[in-house]
Amino acid sequence: GVMKGGGATQAVDVDPLEVFHSVVKHGRKHSPLKVELGVSIEDLVHGHETKFDFERMVCGVGGEPEAEKTSLNIQVTRGMRAGLQFNFDSVGDEKDGMVPSDVIVTLVLEPHSRFVCAGDHLATEVNVNLHDAVLGHPIAVLGIDGKRLVLEPPRGCVLGHGACFRCRGEGLPLTDNPTLRGDLYVKVHVFFPTSLSLSANDTAALHAILGRAHVALPASGHDSAKLLPPTQSISKGVVPCEEQEFWSTEEGEDEAPKQCA
Repeated sequence: GVMKGGGATQAVDVDPLEVFHSVVKHGRKHSPLKVELGVSIEDLVHGHETKFDFERMVCGVGGEPEAEKTSLNIQVTRGMRAGLQFNFDSVGDEKDGMVPSDVIVTLVLEPHSRFVCAGDHLATEVNVNLHDAVLGHPIAVLGIDGKRLVLEPPRGCVLGHGACFRCRGEGLPLTDNPTLRGDLYVKVHVFFPTSLSLSANDTAALHAILGRAHVALPASGHDSAKLLPPTQSISKGVVPCEEQEFWSTEEGEDEAPKQCA
């Protein structure tokens, strides 16, 4: 642009769009149109380009508002996170005498059937039967990218309920360096049988094996109420519970997995 005054000519930089906004539209912009775009954990891991369809209000015949369907192309790249916002300038709702609104698109994480996010990490859980837990058998899980990951307990380790594995580098791509990834945490749920059919020899064998696996239990307020050996009768001061109920945790109970350290 050129500015003249006092017989001198001075060149100035003027943004034509700003002139349009300030002169034609009086600098007033319609309030932003805010929309949400659902993304999966897989989208955050691999990246994904999507065509996002939405509806905006435009000025029709005689300045009357009418709905119009339109779309935007959005590139979700590796390392992005839920909550990230894309701002598209002046492509939203129109109103007579005003600059069209911006469109603000916010990434929202969709629920996943197997994983939850915890920062740069992923967490999942796996169900294990008592047999495999006691013998410390390897456990196989599917990673977020479909890889079969084999988890090897330490030799001689008994997997307790709530035990946790960490698979390094199987989490989300890091925001600052997408070539690196966070970790995958796998929480173990051990399912006990609700009943056992044991012979006398089976019971003796279990006593012999488990009796050697002494566990130092943490202190409890019930330590003074020690259980009697099966061969002894109920002693004075010990009262059997005449009315009692018992139930076991239902198999398949769905609890949200949590990251464990």
